[in-house]
Amino acid sequence: MKNQTYFWVLVDLFLMLTQTGVGIRVISYNGRPTVTQGQHADLTCELIETDEELIQISWQKSTRGYRANHNFFLITPSYGPSHVKERGDRVGFIGNTTALVGSIRLWDVSLTDEGVYTCIFTVFPSGPYKAEIHLNVQIPPVISVAVETPPVVAEGQESILATCTAANAKPPADIRWSTASARQPLSLTTSTNTTLNPDGTATVRGHLKGEPSRVMHQQEVQCLVNHTTLSQQKVVPYEIDIHYPPNSVKIIIHERPPQAPAFQCLVDANPPPTEFTWKRLNRSNLSVRVGLLELVRVGPDFSGLYSCEVSNPYGAASGFLYVHEEPWPSFVVVERQSKTQEG
Repeated sequence: MKNQTYFWVLVDLFLMLTQTGVGIRVISYNGRPTVTQGQHADLTCELIETDEELIQISWQKSTRGYRANHNFFLITPSYGPSHVKERGDRVGFIGNTTALVGSIRLWDVSLTDEGVYTCIFTVFPSGPYKAEIHLNVQIPPVISVAVETPPVVAEGQESILATCTAANAKPPADIRWSTASARQPLSLTTSTNTTLNPDGTATVRGHLKGEPSRVMHQQEVQCLVNHTTLSQQKVVPYEIDIHYPPNSVKIIIHERPPQAPAFQCLVDANPPPTEFTWKRLNRSNLSVRVGLLELVRVGPDFSGLYSCEVSNPYGAASGFLYVHEEPWPSFVVVERQSKTQEG
């Protein structure tokens, strides 16, 4: 009998303790909101299951900008919202004290605002109730495509042809390369590395690799970037730039005026040749302007061997032309050839 009495005393004590403030709690409809830097963030909280008197609503935070937990915003039924030791132009009250809604809005959110926010309702007589809200801030990438160490030279060994960079993003961006827009199939490989920055952002670099060649020059590839802040995949086209020495010198008839035949010296090189030199064996009757040979006069000595030498920083090449008159003043090209020498 004594034990049974003791049991019911414990039950009554338990019920008395648990009935104090039963059901009173603070809820948030977005306990882990994610916003993009520069946008606004709504931090929601509401006190439910009580009709006690509201004394005040206070907000605390611990963020990247200031780790120590501290009060920064206060709302009372009598005086409304007020800011604690901070500028108030970025924080506003969007709740309702009568409805026990303590929600606030943060404008122009930055990475330093990321952290834990605590909404605290103080009611009489049961005391304070709180809920934590974890604000996550995402940052869009700064995207660029370039050659890290220019120029890329056709030297017969694998090189990094281009690097696509998605810098200072949170979370890290996803980078892929596409050769679908290239004029012809390319034998290329890719690699990616990620650098974590001190501020919590990340820089991702996607490298496009291959053995540089003339056929790659001016082929279009695409860097494809995906990120949570982008509404759709970002496509950045890039034209591969390969440097190589002059090759395949070609001499063509530029024009055929009656008294001044002219020949054009054409060559495939990148960068374009900086020097053109026309020569005729043992003769000096040449007039030259950037790859164009203009004969000053036409006469019996027009026949002969002509050469055009072109060069850029990576090498030189020569083309040869033998001209023979038959009958005067017509002419024919009877031989054309070229040779290349890499520097």
